[in-house]
Amino acid sequence: MKKILPIDDNTLLLFDSIVASSWSEAARKILFKSWHIMNEFQTILHGDARIGNMMFPKDENHGRFVLIDWQAVRKGRAVYDLAYFLILSLTIENRKLVKESSIENYYNYLVTNGVSDYTKDELLEDYKHACLCVLVLLSLPLLSGEASVEGEGTKIFVWGMSIWRERMQIKFSDFDYAWLAKNYSLTETKARDAVNEMLNVIDARVKSLTN
Repeated sequence: MKKILPIDDNTLLLFDSIVASSWSEAARKILFKSWHIMNEFQTILHGDARIGNMMFPKDENHGRFVLIDWQAVRKGRAVYDLAYFLILSLTIENRKLVKESSIENYYNYLVTNGVSDYTKDELLEDYKHACLCVLVLLSLPLLSGEASVEGEGTKIFVWGMSIWRERMQIKFSDFDYAWLAKNYSLTETKARDAVNEMLNVIDARVKSLTN
């Protein structure tokens, strides 16, 4: 476990330098702070906890649940994996139905297994930061996988990213922008504009692969 590291601030500065000429100051602020918070050491993250990296048992009596593809493993805040899964792996309708109960069950599981210095309110705060961090991840060049696709793989990538883009758009249509503005030292207008800017970045990259 000592060999598993968080993403340090030098890496975040590299991410920031990549988009310095193309992202607004507000979007870059969200990039740096959300990733910084999510990479504060709390536990071991899978880092890519989506349904495509999960194998499920045939039934309750045969097999077991398995997470595969651990190339993004790192230290960070546990709620990142939860937000990543809920936003990207569930349909919009299902996420709305189960989000609150999933977070509640997740927190109860933490408490049952001995976590005593982490309140429900802290978890909910971290969940909001995690949602922003997932948006940043999908918006950053090279981090969402398009550099490694070609041929038929490009069509699959575009199809998947289009679904994720729609899910992210719905997620942030009712996001708490007053909270975002307060916690990231932005006006609500700049906060909304920054989120829309990142969503548009995803759009532009998907369109560039279809041309």
